Amino acid sequence: MKVTAFLILCIGLQSAVASTNGQNVTMSVRNMPAKEVFREIQQQTGKSLVVSEETLTKIGSLTLDVKNQPVEKVLDLCLKKDRFAYNDVDGIIAISVKDAPALPKAAAPVVDTPGMVITGRVVDVNGNPLPGASVSRDGTHDGTATDASGAFRLRIPSGNAVLLVTYVGYQQTRVNVTKAGFQAITLKPSESKVDEVVVVGYGTQKKASLTSAVSTVNAKEMTNIATSNLSNVLAGRASGTFVQTGTGVPGKPSIVRIRSSSSWNSAGPLIVIDGIVRDQVAFDALDPNQVQTITILKDAASAAIYGSRSSDGVLLVTTKTGKSGKSTVQFNSVFGVYSRPEIDVKYLSMDEGMDMYNSTHTGAADFRYNQYDRDWIHQHNPKGNLHYDELYQNPFNHRQSLNISGGSDRVTYFIGGTYYDENGFLPQLSYRKYNLRSNVQVAVTKDLSIGLNLSYNNGQRHSIPGQTDDLSGLYEKLKYIMPPTTYAYIDGKPMSPNWVTNPVEFIKNGGYQRTTKQYMDGIINLEYKVPFIKGLSLKGVVDLYNGNDFSKAYAIQPLLYQFKLDPKSGIQQLYTNEVIGTRVSTTPAQPYVGNENGRTNSYQLNGIVNYEANFGKHHLNVTGVYEQSDGYYTYSSIYKYNFPVYTTDQFPFASRASGDTKADGFENYLDARVSYVGRVNYDYGHKYLVSASVRADGSSKFSKDKRWGYFPAASFGWVLSEENFMAGLKRTGVDMLKLRASYGSTGNDNIPAWLFKEIYNASSTPFYLGDPASLKSILAYNGIAQTNYTWEGAKSYNAGVDLNYRQHWSAVFDVWTKNTFNILGQRILETPVEFGSSYPIENYGRMSAKGMDIELGYINGKIGKDFTFDVKANFGLATTRVLVKDKALGATPAEDPVGKPLNYQVGYQTSGILRTDADVSALPAGYTIFGVKPEKGMMNFVDVSGPGGKPDGIIDSYDKVVVAKYSNAPILGSPSNGGAPQSNNAPISYGLNINLAYKGFRLNVLFAGLAGYKVIYNDPWGRNGGQIPYPAYYADSYSDSNPNGKFPKLYNSSGNQRQDYSVVSSLNIFNGDFLRLKNLNLSYDFAQTLLKRSGLSSAQVFAGATNLFCLRKFKLYDPEVYSYGSYPIMTNVTLGFNVQF
Repeated sequence: MKVTAFLILCIGLQSAVASTNGQNVTMSVRNMPAKEVFREIQQQTGKSLVVSEETLTKIGSLTLDVKNQPVEKVLDLCLKKDRFAYNDVDGIIAISVKDAPALPKAAAPVVDTPGMVITGRVVDVNGNPLPGASVSRDGTHDGTATDASGAFRLRIPSGNAVLLVTYVGYQQTRVNVTKAGFQAITLKPSESKVDEVVVVGYGTQKKASLTSAVSTVNAKEMTNIATSNLSNVLAGRASGTFVQTGTGVPGKPSIVRIRSSSSWNSAGPLIVIDGIVRDQVAFDALDPNQVQTITILKDAASAAIYGSRSSDGVLLVTTKTGKSGKSTVQFNSVFGVYSRPEIDVKYLSMDEGMDMYNSTHTGAADFRYNQYDRDWIHQHNPKGNLHYDELYQNPFNHRQSLNISGGSDRVTYFIGGTYYDENGFLPQLSYRKYNLRSNVQVAVTKDLSIGLNLSYNNGQRHSIPGQTDDLSGLYEKLKYIMPPTTYAYIDGKPMSPNWVTNPVEFIKNGGYQRTTKQYMDGIINLEYKVPFIKGLSLKGVVDLYNGNDFSKAYAIQPLLYQFKLDPKSGIQQLYTNEVIGTRVSTTPAQPYVGNENGRTNSYQLNGIVNYEANFGKHHLNVTGVYEQSDGYYTYSSIYKYNFPVYTTDQFPFASRASGDTKADGFENYLDARVSYVGRVNYDYGHKYLVSASVRADGSSKFSKDKRWGYFPAASFGWVLSEENFMAGLKRTGVDMLKLRASYGSTGNDNIPAWLFKEIYNASSTPFYLGDPASLKSILAYNGIAQTNYTWEGAKSYNAGVDLNYRQHWSAVFDVWTKNTFNILGQRILETPVEFGSSYPIENYGRMSAKGMDIELGYINGKIGKDFTFDVKANFGLATTRVLVKDKALGATPAEDPVGKPLNYQVGYQTSGILRTDADVSALPAGYTIFGVKPEKGMMNFVDVSGPGGKPDGIIDSYDKVVVAKYSNAPILGSPSNGGAPQSNNAPISYGLNINLAYKGFRLNVLFAGLAGYKVIYNDPWGRNGGQIPYPAYYADSYSDSNPNGKFPKLYNSSGNQRQDYSVVSSLNIFNGDFLRLKNLNLSYDFAQTLLKRSGLSSAQVFAGATNLFCLRKFKLYDPEVYSYGSYPIMTNVTLGFNVQF
């Protein structure tokens, strides 16, 4: 029996605790469907009505004319007493069809009725009662509803029977019964609920009432994944969300993009946690076990309420809170049992590499590999992983999470703590995180409540000193920097490979980089529901934040031993164990010890007024917000170089010479902001939906006359399925069909502050001044002031369709455009030499972006009796186009950014290898390729143009073309991530989430990928050939013995011949599309019958795996990572368990 429950809450106390007395109804309708009449009764009384669709059909249409009448009298008028009945239990009214009276055949004992009595209790997964749940005998009209405590009593015929239990927002459940007795029934939340409440800016809204493009992520699916950062598990879970994991370094986050950035000053999505603006560092510090929901505001209509920082979308995070009911204790434990790099760089075999090296080193003075060298490599280094294996250690990770929650009608609480620990496969590489959170809400009176939300995060990252975030400057060296014919240690002594360092010794004993980030956050909220104005509430929020970053670096120059060369070696890189000298490593240039300290104190203050009212079919919600934020940041650092007596990581032992000490520091106020926000949501009869908002932002970044920006938005929705003329369509199975359209104006202030003033700063570079000269600091001029600079703005349009079909199928489709203007940039203009300065930056740029989002789902699917499944797929397309941006002086047409995507890539179009003398002779006289006369084996290119704008018989920079509209070439990141290079540039994202269940077993599978972009291959040698082991990029190269090779001839010379395969061209541009199995989780929930005596309310064991495989066309290395030498993404296998008391 399908049950429709209208659970519309009055603004104020929940109706479940209200009395029926004094809750009257005023209504005048004619031939209105019973469903609409009951909905209106709910809105006026706050009662929850539970009624089956079948009963609604039997009641039909109603005509009423009542004024200020008690709800009981109105229901009596609606229902024919001889056919229908209702029962009010604690504000929950269950309406049902009366059983037809049986005709008397003979006198029967009054005290006994045939059948059996089933009693029980219906609760949610947390043990909280579900009042008003429908309990019926499947396939019949025999049924009842649970009372306020979730209890029920139902008499059914004796024998085998099936109870059907349903409750709005929860999955229906069937229970087999064979005899009278007590049944404990637990309902699980449904994945698709039209009454689902979605978190939006400064409030919540029913999903059915949304008029903008909003996606939600189910945090519950992430709880069994052991991850160091929350962003690492977002990939593939929502349309229009692009997530790239560029490195597998422990503790490093992924790059998250919502739709498309349409500015070269993009800051990434705005992140709001529990109503407070935060950065991605705070987002990644969260543990999935402490997150309730993640909402993604994709279009401007939903994001514009955050104004000047919302141009790139908004991520809203709501952490968990307590619920009234008995206390529950949840413990989640995950242990890693296996971890290896999923995809590593592909190299040629060692024999292929030695052959290639010898073929390109044919000079009389060149050393080459002989058979003696080959035999040594075959025995000691057959796969080329000698030095990698010397360092490799088994990586390991684990996470322990404990949550306690519960409360009463007056006080609710949630307390959670998590410890995460991960060790990489290289020494000195680890990440540890401690996370504590508590959220207490107290109802001081029926109208006044106060809450305190406290959090503490401590992340400790250990790494190798002086390296990039993804270790590309060091990790790759393990494969190639040292000769393949020697161990890193000979007789236990670190050997010196002549002109280079020993990376194995440096990683093991060269020092460390230790970074600790501590964040403490306290949110106090106070809410008052004005008793004398129904629907009016006032809320105040104060957030106090303190962040501390501390980093200590220590690096030394390890002592390396020089060994005698083995005279039998042809390559002269194979050594004996005879020591002939020592030297210190060339990395780092000087030994040092250093500290860096950063401290942030900030606050955010919100005042929120909300008014909600119902007037017949009219529903109105009005929100007003005042927001203020400010902060202060201090930074200091000191580094001391050289250790004259004893080398250790303590400052007193470092040199005290003035030139060996470098210190720096500054302090400044963070950007201060004041904002005013207004929003109105209106709907009529749940059919016609309107939302409008405006935000005024004032920022200290700009001059007084440019300080304020205004960001309006409006959206509209039409629920076609509620129209009478769509009744025929609903009979075909359409549950909901909604059309949406929106417009919004957003901003971006990810630009430098105070540029409207002429600023002088102390120069970081000292100068020799005076007589006699001495080092002194001077003031540096900041450049010409720009008094007219202001916000970057964007105007966006979105149109969408939402469809629910036959209670299983769902579809969401959106198309959108965004036009960005006033983009801040440095003008590239010719100025006289006498000008003496750079032209000031200016708001002159313009860009556009467009795309589409698609989400498809099938939920609550069932095959047979016990097998259920859910499937969700999503797709996002986001393209960009530069409309106004200066090109570099002397740029070719291909290098002009106008009319191209933001991250396009120029290069050369190949025309094929010159394989024969005839190919060379056919070229025009004087033809050159990058200044070199062509010869057999070289790659040729298309002669596009010359200085005169026409082909000139010379391949040079005039012949550049666009070789990739979207590339993985790193672009400068935002200040929030330290400006580190990032390359989340793909225009297409997709994901597939599959959930299967059979009895107690559950399987979750998540696929995610990016597409539509090109990988520009590069390697440590700049695509110039390299040495053993050779990357597979150079496989099948042309030679006299291999004239049909696919790759051009390799050269050993340092001349320009190498440019034919080292320049960016279609030779080294590859398809970057990939689809990765991001997560696989198999779990088993123990049956309640097994847990009764253990004291556990639930228990689950599970096995999980991340990054199991990746389908891709590009095979040379992982297309998702930032570069050739990035620390690889790891395949992890874990075991774990969840228990709840």
